[in-house]
Amino acid sequence: MVGLPVGFKRGLLVSRAITLVVGVAANRRWRTSLGGGLVEMAQGMPMVGARLQAILADQLMDGIHKAVAEDITAGFSSGELLDVGSGRGLLEVDIGRRARDLQVTTLESSSDVVQVAEARINAAGLGRQLKVARGEPDDIPFPDASFDLVVSAGALHRWDEPEAVLGEIHR
Repeated sequence: MVGLPVGFKRGLLVSRAITLVVGVAANRRWRTSLGGGLVEMAQGMPMVGARLQAILADQLMDGIHKAVAEDITAGFSSGELLDVGSGRGLLEVDIGRRARDLQVTTLESSSDVVQVAEARINAAGLGRQLKVARGEPDDIPFPDASFDLVVSAGALHRWDEPEAVLGEIHR
């Protein structure tokens, strides 16, 4: 694969991983022995399980999160930041490491994902600077004008009513 662009190589790797997942899902014995959250069945079809999805997403999004964190902290190094639909805390940890005077609050709707983000933030030693909140993006549980900056990286596609979320972010 020498000479191919990095993104293309990553795409090939992901395609191979998905092929493996489908193969494991198709074989009941493998699915029960190897699955453990890697592969789940949904309406009779093999789906990437929560654990495998988290592994793949972390690997694929790492570079994106670093670039976003660099852009945010280049012009914003102190104050209060809210990340809506923050996911597992990768972006927040990158931001926290780059801007120690910036207080970051993450907002995530999934209790399971909140636990993962809290564990990642605490493992990075950033628990005093980074806080995790559970809430819905279309009903942000903070008073108006609570934050100096609100960001959302990679969550728009999950919102049922993006206009409502953007209205919440604006207030």
